[in-house]
Amino acid sequence: MNKFEDITLTEIVEKSTLQYLKSLNGESRKYNGQFFTPTSIAKYMARMVDNFPETVKILDPGAGTGILSAALCDEIIKYQKCKYIQLDLYENDFKVIPYLEKNIAHFKKLLNIHGIDTEINLIVKDYLFYNAQYFNNTLFPINKNDQYDIIISNPPYFKLSKDCEHSRIMSSIVHGQPNIYMFFMALSSILLRYKGQLIFITPRSYCSGLYFKRFRQSFLKEIKPIHIHSFESRKETFKNEVLQETIILKGIKQKNNPIKTKITVSKNSNFDNSFVLTTGYDRIIFPKDKEKIIFIPTSKNDLEILKIVRSWNKTFSDLGFKLSTGPVVNFRATKYTKQSTDFDGLRSAPLIWMNHLKDFKVRYPLKAINKPQVITISSDSVKLLLQNKNYVLLKRFSSKEQKRRVSAYFYSSSRFNTQYIGFENHLNYVWKPLGELSEIEALGITAILNSSLIDRYFRIINGNTQVNASEINSLPFPDYNTIVNIGLKMTNEKSITYSMIDSILAEEMLLSSVIKEKMVYE
Repeated sequence: MNKFEDITLTEIVEKSTLQYLKSLNGESRKYNGQFFTPTSIAKYMARMVDNFPETVKILDPGAGTGILSAALCDEIIKYQKCKYIQLDLYENDFKVIPYLEKNIAHFKKLLNIHGIDTEINLIVKDYLFYNAQYFNNTLFPINKNDQYDIIISNPPYFKLSKDCEHSRIMSSIVHGQPNIYMFFMALSSILLRYKGQLIFITPRSYCSGLYFKRFRQSFLKEIKPIHIHSFESRKETFKNEVLQETIILKGIKQKNNPIKTKITVSKNSNFDNSFVLTTGYDRIIFPKDKEKIIFIPTSKNDLEILKIVRSWNKTFSDLGFKLSTGPVVNFRATKYTKQSTDFDGLRSAPLIWMNHLKDFKVRYPLKAINKPQVITISSDSVKLLLQNKNYVLLKRFSSKEQKRRVSAYFYSSSRFNTQYIGFENHLNYVWKPLGELSEIEALGITAILNSSLIDRYFRIINGNTQVNASEINSLPFPDYNTIVNIGLKMTNEKSITYSMIDSILAEEMLLSSVIKEKMVYE
């Protein structure tokens, strides 16, 4: 063998990628949503593919320097049963194309050395625009000859306006502000052949949330996830460039749901000490769930938590409660707000921010924040204010360092002598559309939302640090009597701690000793 035969395509592309990255700055890559796949991840994704046919048609949309295609071709060479490959690569970034073209030449050379005929097409077009005719086209469905056996991708990640041209093409799955990676996945589900394999690495934000609901409903009709890999550390996956948690999804295009789905977890992109969990498909995507949330449990304890929460027959909103977002958007309300802490309750009221919530209490006023803490009461500003009643307040965002994904705080109407109260937009608040939230109800809800049980449930469904109102309103919740009983026990406690909350829930819900041990932590 000559020296070239001893080198893998992955090694060649890895060197090429480093050369490309040295040629430009990080800001231009972020502008284009480029986060190049580490070699270890590319190899892992390629190994997720199985049963290569003798003649295989592969698509790599958003190819970059071609690392995923290289890893896949290396696996095909090892497999030794493929006779012909058609590989289509999409890339429209003219800075990276010269590097990709050189790598394609290496692909052809090495594959031919190993007796594999190749047709490699570099398509210098926008992947979505170029294939727009396949989306929402019910009159002329896609020809099977235009579909692929394998689609592997690390698509670009960036948010789009819902009015932009990409969003108009994909209008049937757009709700709120979409992300371009979602469109890559949606189009690829159409371009994949029946029984074809799809492997994508993306943020896990599409697994839950209202903005991605239409996408999930459409995508999961076509693609059935059979393997999901999760990374414990977001910092290690793309060297801290991607803020959201990242997952790799392998799906098969078929009508019937598979019996099992495999979940794997690693601490980093080197896949050290990976954990494997195989579970029923219907425990990952609940058959009766209209939201089509994709749950990602990473332990047997997570499966038990899912079983407990799903046993609750009613949602938060079914029980007569509602979570809404604080109506005071600071930059729009500056004419009503004051850089002050003095209010009289008649012409001015407290303005509560996330900063005021600490240790289960509303700490007001604060000297250390440079924010307006008072809002005027007038005929114009009253539309931004709420009646001073009992509420449960939730932070809409948690920092990556916080132990708890959901942070809830009881706000008592007796806290301030005022008719109205202001809640800033980074807060969510719980109220009752019919009637008024009692103190016992509020304390019960506060305890349940602050429990380790709910915190872990949210981590199973949600990979980012934002708590959306839609997720709480559709959250399965204990029955009303349980809420009240927990609230009554909370009134007897002088100080609140997480371990105390978990103990009350474990006692009231008769949780197993295993769940109790896993729940209680500070």
